[in-house]
Amino acid sequence: MAKILLVQNAQTQGNSTRKSLDNLGYEVTWAGSGMTALIAVKNTSVDLILLDVALPDMEGLDLCRRFRKLDSSRSIPIILLVGRGYSPESFGREDRPDDFIEKPYTEMDLNATIDLVLKARTVKTQEAEPVSSRAQMPEREPALKLVPDPVPEPRHIPKPVLKLVPKSPVTLPQAVALHEEKTANEVIDPATGLFSKPHFEAILSKAFKQCLRFKQQMSCILIDLDGAKMGRKADKELIKAIVALVQSTIREVDTAAWWSGESLIVLLPNTLRNDAVQAAARVLESVANHSFTWPDSNQITMSIGIAGLPDNNIETEQQLIEAAALASKRSLDMMVPVPKSIEDLAQQRNEQVKTNTAASGSNKHAG
Repeated sequence: MAKILLVQNAQTQGNSTRKSLDNLGYEVTWAGSGMTALIAVKNTSVDLILLDVALPDMEGLDLCRRFRKLDSSRSIPIILLVGRGYSPESFGREDRPDDFIEKPYTEMDLNATIDLVLKARTVKTQEAEPVSSRAQMPEREPALKLVPDPVPEPRHIPKPVLKLVPKSPVTLPQAVALHEEKTANEVIDPATGLFSKPHFEAILSKAFKQCLRFKQQMSCILIDLDGAKMGRKADKELIKAIVALVQSTIREVDTAAWWSGESLIVLLPNTLRNDAVQAAARVLESVANHSFTWPDSNQITMSIGIAGLPDNNIETEQQLIEAAALASKRSLDMMVPVPKSIEDLAQQRNEQVKTNTAASGSNKHAG
């Protein structure tokens, strides 16, 4: 049976579709996000891609367009899993799949569409193959042996071209490496290893529109590491430690990014605000229970703000972020500033003891 790459969010129908494919006898490789699928298609040989239009980190049509541009997946047939309202006119020329299935679909519909696409691709491949390669190859082999070997001469052709540009500061391999590094820096923040702010904004914009269109839920968590409350700026070691704790706590479908200043942001698709509160509590618990290695680790403070859809007061992705930032600021304002030294801590405790003692004496006198 065919090998199929299933790209579908586990929070929607990933489990049921995979079970159907297993029942039909297909060999299935599952990817729960667009980034995971791009990695899988480079490392795994598949006969067909079954792609959901609703993904946690990018739109299915955008991922379809990327598959069409990659050498490793350009020729692989793609079936898109769509909601009601989609039609062939909805797909552009660059991102057009081979076929699509409208939800909800049955196991019989799924198998019939896969079988039809695979047969169509087989016929197309056979028609594109030259007749000589299928039927006349044995007769042409002796003639090919009589042709002189052309390999040595082309090897000398590039040399004069290279001599014409001896002062070029960047060679082609270097230019490719610089381009790849620049592209990677646009996606990944080099200091933290999280997604960069521009890349997160692009993901959020698509996810936000998708939620409004399909009336889905989503939440946003803004985590602020406030330097004034800590008594110092958050250094690289502290940031790396907290980033690692956050990444180990959130789900694979969640998207974390470095936001600005001393804050990071997490997008939780298909998540109600009450569930996002539980996720934030797990982050706080992991930080509180972690054994940091520097002497002033007791001065680490963080505030978390949560906002989400549906919300009648939120109409844009910018308003969603602003609501999370405002909630984070409110929680930060409620914190007691951390003493900057042992002496300040002792003085603060003495003043608290005096206040409690005076209040106790007043109560006794009143009694």
